[in-house]
Amino acid sequence: MAWPARDRRRHPISGETYAALRDRARAMRSDGCTLATIMAALDVSKPTAWKWVRDLPCHAKITRSNARAGADLRRIYPPGSLAYVRQLTRKGFTPIERIRLAQEAAQ
Repeated sequence: MAWPARDRRRHPISGETYAALRDRARAMRSDGCTLATIMAALDVSKPTAWKWVRDLPCHAKITRSNARAGADLRRIYPPGSLAYVRQLTRKGFTPIERIRLAQEAAQ
C-alpha cells in the first residue's frame, strides 16, 4: 500500500489535512503567535511548526520580540541598574541583597 499524496495526508488526531494545518500555522504566526501557541492549537511538534513558518518575512521579527519579552520576564534587576549592581557585587553583597537594594534604588 502506498502513502497518500503529500497534500492529502491527514493529522491522526484532528483528521485535518497537513496542508490546511500548515496554512493555519502560517496565518497564526503572521498574527504574532508564538511557536508554543501554534504547537498547542494544532497539536503538532515544535520542529514541524518551525518548519512551516520559518520562511515567513515576519518570523525573524516575531522571534526577536518574543525573546525580548521573555528576557523582560526573567529580569531580576530593574532596567538601568546594571552599574549599581556591579558595584554591589564588588562590595560583596549576596544576590538577594543586591536584588533588594537595586529595586529600592529604582523607586
